[in-house]
Amino acid sequence: ILPIAITPLLTRLYTPEDFGMYGFVLALILILSIFGTAKFEHAIFIVKKKYTADLVLKFTLLNAVLFSFVLSIIITLFSKEISLVNSNVSPLAWSLIPLGVVIISSYVALRAWLNKQARYDVMRSNLIAQSVTYSSLQILFSFSEAFRIIGLILGDILGKGMTTILILKRVDFRRTR
Repeated sequence: ILPIAITPLLTRLYTPEDFGMYGFVLALILILSIFGTAKFEHAIFIVKKKYTADLVLKFTLLNAVLFSFVLSIIITLFSKEISLVNSNVSPLAWSLIPLGVVIISSYVALRAWLNKQARYDVMRSNLIAQSVTYSSLQILFSFSEAFRIIGLILGDILGKGMTTILILKRVDFRRTR
């Protein structure tokens, strides 16, 4: 509800071009996140044993990190060519895509794992924290001239990133060694 409630404020703080860039970059991040997870988050639901689900989660998180690393190398090497795709997108926004992919991919996999573990309380509390962080950061970044152009993107990524870190703190990886 909070993101909907602050939308009128955000439309006063950001230009239509900012929202266009946000939509374009977020769409790219979401599409690339499919490759980041390799859709293995669905396997978490299929496996019977908790131990196996933990291993699939580890593999999915590792895949997300490796894919994002390769993606960052590609974006760095071909930055000039990539900027020709859409000249309205800030070069800083292009550089945020790998970070967004690793965070979104990890978030999707961790939510699937929490769902498999029936940890709905954790999912609910993290969703509330994400909403507050996401909205607050987008408003805060709008007042900074250095971050205003990417404030919507950065607020979204950092909001999901904080939630991902909170979920990761609850995952005990020592059991699956």
